[in-house]
Amino acid sequence: MLNISTHYPKTPLFPFALDRLAPDLEQARAHNEARPEQANLLYEQVAVSLLELAKQQGLTPSDPDAQITERDQSETPEQTALRQCIAVTYFEHAEVFEKLKQVDQAQAYYQKAIGWGHANALEQLTRLLASSGPRFSLGKLPIRPEPYALREESAQLLELLKDQPKALIEVIGLPGVGKTTLLQRLIQPRPDAFFASYDLLAWIDCSSVNRAHADIQAIGYALGYGNLRPQTALRQVANYVQQHPRSLLILDGLTPSNVDLALTWLKPSFWSGQLIYTTAEPLTDKLKQRLERDVDSLPLSLFTSEQAKDLVQQCLPQEPLDTCDFAQVIRMTEGFPAVIQALCRHYQATILGFKNFADFLAQSEQHQAVRDILLREIAQTTLGPLEAEAVTNPITARALTIIKQAAWLGEPRIPFAFFSHEQVAQDAIQMLSQKQLEMMDIDQATNSLKLNPAFLNVVQKRYLSEQLPLIGKNIQRLFKVFNYLTDNESSDGRHNKPEDLKPYTDLVHTLVFETCAKFSFAKDSPLLHQVLTLGSSLARLYYLHHGELQLAYDCLQAAQRLFKQGLPKEQLAHFEQRPEDFALSIAQQETSQEEALLLKLYAEEYLYQEGTLASQLVPRGQVAVEVIQNFEKSYAIQVNLGPVGNPEAVAYTLRNLTRALRKQGRLVDALERFDELTRWFDRYPAVFNERVRAEILIDQGIIQKELEDARPEAERNYQPAIDALYETHRIFLRHETANQHQALGMLSIYLGEAYLAGGNFEAGMTHTCQILLYDGKRRERQGRAYFNLARAFYEAEYWALAKLFVDQALPIQIGAFQPVTKVLGLKIEQKLLQHQQTVTQDPIDVQTASWETQASLTAYCEAQLIACSVPPKLISRDQIKVVEATAYAWLWQQHAKAVLETEQAVLEAQQAELTQKIAALEVQEKTQEEKRTLQLQQEALWYHTLAQRINLDAPENKHALLFAKQFQEEQLYQMIQLLQRANGEKLLKNKVALAERLIEAVSRALPRIEFNATLGASDTVDLPAIVQAVTKLLSEPHSDQKASAQRIADPEQKSRSLRVCAGIQQQVEEMAYYAARCWQPVFSGQAWHTQDIQTLAEYGARRVMDYLKTGGVDMLSSQERVILALMMGEANARLSQPKADESGRTSPGGRSVQGFFSEPGVKVEAEEPGAGLYLPSQQVRPSVYGYRFGSPLEARTRPYQGVFKSEAEAQQVVEEARNQQKSCLVM
Repeated sequence: MLNISTHYPKTPLFPFALDRLAPDLEQARAHNEARPEQANLLYEQVAVSLLELAKQQGLTPSDPDAQITERDQSETPEQTALRQCIAVTYFEHAEVFEKLKQVDQAQAYYQKAIGWGHANALEQLTRLLASSGPRFSLGKLPIRPEPYALREESAQLLELLKDQPKALIEVIGLPGVGKTTLLQRLIQPRPDAFFASYDLLAWIDCSSVNRAHADIQAIGYALGYGNLRPQTALRQVANYVQQHPRSLLILDGLTPSNVDLALTWLKPSFWSGQLIYTTAEPLTDKLKQRLERDVDSLPLSLFTSEQAKDLVQQCLPQEPLDTCDFAQVIRMTEGFPAVIQALCRHYQATILGFKNFADFLAQSEQHQAVRDILLREIAQTTLGPLEAEAVTNPITARALTIIKQAAWLGEPRIPFAFFSHEQVAQDAIQMLSQKQLEMMDIDQATNSLKLNPAFLNVVQKRYLSEQLPLIGKNIQRLFKVFNYLTDNESSDGRHNKPEDLKPYTDLVHTLVFETCAKFSFAKDSPLLHQVLTLGSSLARLYYLHHGELQLAYDCLQAAQRLFKQGLPKEQLAHFEQRPEDFALSIAQQETSQEEALLLKLYAEEYLYQEGTLASQLVPRGQVAVEVIQNFEKSYAIQVNLGPVGNPEAVAYTLRNLTRALRKQGRLVDALERFDELTRWFDRYPAVFNERVRAEILIDQGIIQKELEDARPEAERNYQPAIDALYETHRIFLRHETANQHQALGMLSIYLGEAYLAGGNFEAGMTHTCQILLYDGKRRERQGRAYFNLARAFYEAEYWALAKLFVDQALPIQIGAFQPVTKVLGLKIEQKLLQHQQTVTQDPIDVQTASWETQASLTAYCEAQLIACSVPPKLISRDQIKVVEATAYAWLWQQHAKAVLETEQAVLEAQQAELTQKIAALEVQEKTQEEKRTLQLQQEALWYHTLAQRINLDAPENKHALLFAKQFQEEQLYQMIQLLQRANGEKLLKNKVALAERLIEAVSRALPRIEFNATLGASDTVDLPAIVQAVTKLLSEPHSDQKASAQRIADPEQKSRSLRVCAGIQQQVEEMAYYAARCWQPVFSGQAWHTQDIQTLAEYGARRVMDYLKTGGVDMLSSQERVILALMMGEANARLSQPKADESGRTSPGGRSVQGFFSEPGVKVEAEEPGAGLYLPSQQVRPSVYGYRFGSPLEARTRPYQGVFKSEAEAQQVVEEARNQQKSCLVM
């Protein structure tokens, strides 16, 4: 077989000023082996010249993630060639340093090569690190030069580390007992050769996200990976530890609130070395379960009298201690080491009057046996003079205020800039630094300060009367710092780069979740508004600038408890039942502006962000119903608030709702929401200009294109999708924005695919090449572009170009797409072989000396194709043929060399092997196609089965029967709640009209189903009586009671009311049985979780009542219409697809049931002739009450809380039921 493989380049292209450096570089390579000293000097000269060129071109190195995900949009092919040349130079220079035995220099230059993008430098650096001794990253916590009493726990800890290669040790004790100091003294400095035997010894301070990330980056740097982002550094550390299990990691400061975050870093497959963590509360169960190891607990107790004596002796070496009562020391300090040290320092600073330390301890009238009294005396010594001086000195007064503010900001370090940039604040901080106060820790290196944790409570209690003003002052200052982050994805907010806010993260976290949790802001709505805004901004900061998605989501959920403080009790009940209706009532009250602003913040920030983050926590197809509901509630609240709402925020809420629906597979519903967006734009034309509209509607054409992809091939029409995508593409070309290139890259993907699928080769190739122009360094998009190019060139018979790009696509594609790419690659090689055997073997007169490798040839061809595709250019077949001829000539030369160097028998064997591989892959493809066809048939059978009746009395359906009963009662309860709320809605002024509309709707629109309900009313709920009472209540107006009485007394009306009761009861029962049928296989041998039933019932009841209130289907989405049609057994004539006008476009108003059925899918023949239904395929499968058809487990974002131990167990039950029944009832 002819082997035309990808080679790594040694000589990159020299497109411009690089030409003059080529001789020097070649000379350096010539001396590489024999004279490495000379080569070293030559490489140094070349590197200096290359860096000067890079500076002129504006090129800088970057970390590996940035190369993949953040392309410099202005980078030209020449600049890319320069970048490659610098990377190769540094790589080869590092090899020279290895020959010279200069390991440190070699490591440094491999790091530089990594920064400039060399593919093999990381592998060489890892190899070098493995042979260069231990690596230490011991955190940034300084070891204070203070006396330290040796503890026996230190020896116990050392023994555990020596005896257990995979030790997992919990060091537990009260705060201040000395856990951190114990570990620091154990490993720093490292006199013991035992610690020098580790490959890696690392420390992570878990007290805050900022500190943890900084330590993770320090570990990566110590391993030689450079200054990486935290998530990137973590992956590199994981790779290192897997290869070097002789590693020890220390997690200092784990708590129940941060342990989940730490465990996201420490998966069992990640950390194969030893682990020590410190904590004040037991975490053994969680760590043991998550890390799949046993935990050894090492408790640290408070000091004994003997240990106290040892420590005091070190603190006061000149004092006679034989007559001291060290039991008194323990009583005064409670045995805390830090307080014992503070006691000794206080003794040294106290006014003379004691003979010695024993006399000092004996003065009980001055030192009570209470630790707080001691600390207050120390605080008095510090603060008393400041308070006296503050009366006359404004700088001292400002310094005292700084101490007070710091006391209510907790333990995090506080940047100097927090206290404003005024000169008086700077002078005050300078004064505090000069005084070297015992209770203050001021670090000039980091420009930050903090109170000693032991004195926090003392200072807070001393100024307790100023508590609320100080907290308010801190909140207002932090709000001012964070205010530009509060824009909810507005055009202004997106341009901010708040990297400088990272130091404030810990401050806001402590303020919102610790300090503010202890106080009520019910009487100060503006301050509560600022606190809630800070909580939302903190979540965004965690997500955007720390990369902690789950932490941001948890932050939003935790902060919402403060929201309810701003509502009175009577309003709170209304809000909790239905917040969107509450917003409507608030908007109608002129005196409720504060509540309206809080609701606006709740909808724009919390519901919106929570839905956005939750939808990203899971893969596509697994968006929970709660996510959809959050977006729907956020949209309804903002609209109902009227003028208080922000039209732009409403539009972005709808945009993200469409994305969640798309992720769930509900493409038709997503398109319906775009109709709402268009109407919203028309309502506020001044707010939404052309660019903003394009940005919000960017997904519309993409969803239309995906919907066409799901149709049968003969029925696809990509023109509407192309029109939408092209118009958006045109607008983005005209307007320069921060995300312009990213948007153009994404649009180019779908435009290229749509044009190619529609048969427009030139336009399709143009836009596919533009992906590489705009967003080519994003790994996923780059792989997708290369594959699309290879496939298009293969179908158009440009075999050489197809070969080049399929080889580029395979290494960078995700695993799921690689089998298809491998098949395409083999087919391309087969076509090349067949073509080369049929053409003449005369040499082709094309200059190919510029490309020594296939990689350099591919770079050239890619650059030529991009140059021909830059807007407004349209690449032509003639231009492609020129590039194809060049590529084919080079491949022909490689083929000729291979033929000369290989015997004919070997070539024939290689060709036979290739043919055999292709045949095997074609069989595999055929098998997969048959599997997909069978799946569609099973799906059709499943839908058909759902449309039939279910016998709940059968013994095998006992669990489904129990579910139906529970669901029936719960849904009726939810419907009654909705009816009662409707009774109190101020918008519905005429209750008689509402009742008549309900009655008419039920009588006219409910499906007439022949169904013999064997259950009747439940034992605990009298369905007809309750429904009749609610219906009667709705029909009673506040005025004209006489007419009302006559109306109710009318026998005909009473009979009609009873019919309404029976109809609603029948509707509830039918929906309960239908839901039971959907999940019948899941019920085998199991009971259903009550909370799940309530969630399903609440969602279903709301949709049913929407249907009943309107008397039609205008309020139902396509998903609910599918359910309704299935229950009816046929598509109602009133739900037919709207007729098209002369232009071929349908009238607005959403899609109908028949329109939805006409979308791609399968046709199901019902038992009655002519009653066939088109049901959606798997890609656009409808939902039941918000869950996708099939197991509701698919739709969860949070850990499964149902009847099974895990989702895997539930899936196993479903599979077993499938096999037993030999039919696919759950897809």
